[in-house]
Amino acid sequence: MKNHDRKLTLTFTAKQERNLKKCRSDIESHINTCTQIKCREKEENLDIWTQQLVLIFYKYCLDHYIWPTINLEQKKVILIGEKTSIDDADKYFLELTTQALKQTQLDNISRNILWEYQIDSSTWESYSYKCNAEIEYALTFRKLPVVNITNEQNETCLIDFNKNKEIFNNRIRSIRRQNLTNYSLPMHWQCQSTNCCRFILSEHSEEYKNIKDKFDQTMLGNYICIKSIERIQNQRWYKQYAAHRDAMNERLKQETEKMLFHGCNEDSANSIVEECFNRSYAGTVYGQGVYFATNAKYSHDYTRSNQANERCMFVVLVLVGKYIFGNSSMKVPPKGYDSTTDNNQIFVVYHDAQAYADYLIKYQ
Repeated sequence: MKNHDRKLTLTFTAKQERNLKKCRSDIESHINTCTQIKCREKEENLDIWTQQLVLIFYKYCLDHYIWPTINLEQKKVILIGEKTSIDDADKYFLELTTQALKQTQLDNISRNILWEYQIDSSTWESYSYKCNAEIEYALTFRKLPVVNITNEQNETCLIDFNKNKEIFNNRIRSIRRQNLTNYSLPMHWQCQSTNCCRFILSEHSEEYKNIKDKFDQTMLGNYICIKSIERIQNQRWYKQYAAHRDAMNERLKQETEKMLFHGCNEDSANSIVEECFNRSYAGTVYGQGVYFATNAKYSHDYTRSNQANERCMFVVLVLVGKYIFGNSSMKVPPKGYDSTTDNNQIFVVYHDAQAYADYLIKYQ
């Protein structure tokens, strides 16, 4: 049991009732002396807080014996707890708000921009979701001539904007900046004011029924009920995915997009919605990338129940491209290939823009 779940019961006995009342009054007075209520009002920046940030802040507060209340509609934050901990929690709230502001700025700056590096005379590869934002932020906002980034291979590369080059040790590659303004968003998406939004589908809509039918092909009878299906609308991620899709279709002269599944815990799901799939937590058997399955029942084994006994599974658009049987030593696909597989139901991809989390299913 966690510390903040513990309860303390005190039992008092006395010969006279007035002594009991005085004892209770003294204890309540002591508690009030040690306890503080801090209220932040008109916090307009709460609009840009993500679900992930809310969960992070709640966990921090509860771990430090503070009861937090965040009212997004009234733009109000209330903290109740020990005086010694309240100030630290308030500082942490400001730190997370600063983090959210920077992420929003990054999203706005790089929403319609894609940075790529040259593999050979006819092949360009896009940078990861994170690196793309860092590069654009350095050029557009900070006005830097050069910037260091750490790519997915953990290489610290120098980006030289004047020469349009990426430099790592003796390796020098050309880079280019593409404007994605011409890439339109899906017609069925709803209007949104921020880069990333989650919309709960009506269970009576055809969109909901289509996703449920695909899920039920292998999961029917293996779950109690679907709690919700959310459409993920991450504009920056989708446009980078669309650019990668068009480039792959042109290169291979065919479409290789598949709708696959990816199971995970709730914390990972919230992170993926905002920041895409993280190869740091990927599998290794068929390659060191992010794993997707054609079979929802297979992905179910990688989900974890939350406190409400709910599980999370993504329905994902994946560009499998040209694929080959994978093994645990592969950090990237062999030259000429785009992904690896078990030759049965698993596909492994190695690039952020190669997959887009289209829907999130929450079920029991």
